[in-house]
Amino acid sequence: MSLDYKISYRKKDKAIQCIIAYKDGDEWKQRTKQGFKIQKDAKPWIDDTLDELKEIVKVPVEYRGTTFGEFKEIFLKDKEKEYAYNTIELYEKGFAKFKKIDDVLLTEVSYIHLKPCFDEMIKEKLEESTIRGYLGHIRTTFNHAIENYKIIKENPVNVKQYKFPVTEKREIKITALIDTKLKENKIKVLTEFELNDLLSKLSGKDYYICVLAGKCGMRLGEINGTLDDGSIDLENNVVHVRRQWKKVAKNKYDLGTLKRANSYRTVPLPIKYVPEFKKYINTCVKDINNRIFIDKTNPATGSRLIYKFKKLGYDISIHDLRHTYVTILIKKGFDFKTIAELIGDTVEMVIKTYAHFTTDMFESAQDRINKFL
Repeated sequence: MSLDYKISYRKKDKAIQCIIAYKDGDEWKQRTKQGFKIQKDAKPWIDDTLDELKEIVKVPVEYRGTTFGEFKEIFLKDKEKEYAYNTIELYEKGFAKFKKIDDVLLTEVSYIHLKPCFDEMIKEKLEESTIRGYLGHIRTTFNHAIENYKIIKENPVNVKQYKFPVTEKREIKITALIDTKLKENKIKVLTEFELNDLLSKLSGKDYYICVLAGKCGMRLGEINGTLDDGSIDLENNVVHVRRQWKKVAKNKYDLGTLKRANSYRTVPLPIKYVPEFKKYINTCVKDINNRIFIDKTNPATGSRLIYKFKKLGYDISIHDLRHTYVTILIKKGFDFKTIAELIGDTVEMVIKTYAHFTTDMFESAQDRINKFL
């Protein structure tokens, strides 16, 4: 938006007064300064004032007094149809960590306001990936103010400004053990925050496929073999794993039996995803078998998702979401027998693959015994 303005001068108190009249919306306003000996002396003040006014008039009048707390509600309302429920939930969690800036004008928020919020998260010992995720959400919110409302010109959030402390060895001992074993087994896993962040960036059928992999531990073939026949039991918030989509002949895929006897199972579906799945199942295109995910082959699904994951900054495969599911359950204190039943595998295989967690579990149990007994 160009600035419509006029400059005039008049004598006042034996000096010259400079007047800048400018149009702000439908209203003409003025800025004045006096005390200049000659008109030429007013030029630096005129240049600085015009630069300031050009920025001010870009901001719609109704948003000039908007605080961050008010704008985050505008942002969420704008995004409620675009984002899935769990994405909105992630943003709300992030906003809660920046509650201290709720009363600060959006146009005045700077690093000095954001740093105390960052320091508080460090004190809470949140994972670095979680903090970075929250900072990313705040940055996206400010970008919305820049691109859609023209309230501010520059984003005050620069993640690189924030220095994360080096964790002491005793605090990273368990993580180091986990990472080492995972690398040895060529297993890639996400943190719980990274999993939720990835899901928040997906949409359509790929979002639902990844929910079943990362939140229910299902294999890709099992997911592609899911039918609209009550397999996803939305009344009881569970998924009945009964069949898989698999290669049955050369260049031919069809529904078939599961990998092994204990692969037939029922797994919990987190309740917050139930409304989304209900809507998807009722509206999605199904194939002749009544499958709710209709890729012709599992590799086609896997390749598409790898491409999408990389574009979103995650160098993983769909099967790595199943590994992520297991590691999250172990960190939450689930025993190997329960985990084996949930993922349709043997206890021996779970222990063999994730044996590095046994030391962690023993130390955790030892700490609890020392504390409570």
